[in-house]
Amino acid sequence: MQEVEQCRSNCREYIFYGRFFSEIVLYLYRIKPGRWLALVIYPKRKTEKPAGEEFEIFFNSPQLMRLYLEDYQDGNDANYGILRVIACRDSDTAQQVRKLE
Repeated sequence: MQEVEQCRSNCREYIFYGRFFSEIVLYLYRIKPGRWLALVIYPKRKTEKPAGEEFEIFFNSPQLMRLYLEDYQDGNDANYGILRVIACRDSDTAQQVRKLE
């Protein structure tokens, strides 16, 4: 099971995290999957904005993973290229897709 949430640059981070964690908790309640992992992909570390104190329990959890694409500079790896497409701005999508070819 996967869920994709996207928050563009004009999205306030606390709205993203509120929605993201709410959907996780609802999923856990309904599906009861046992083990789970949530992954948030950021293009750069500076892209991440602080979330409210109410989300600290999630940020301290090993079930939340944050991936920063700037940490993976090998442009030849197609797997990370796909992640870059997911995390890029709308205006950069076509350019990022061309790099995959």
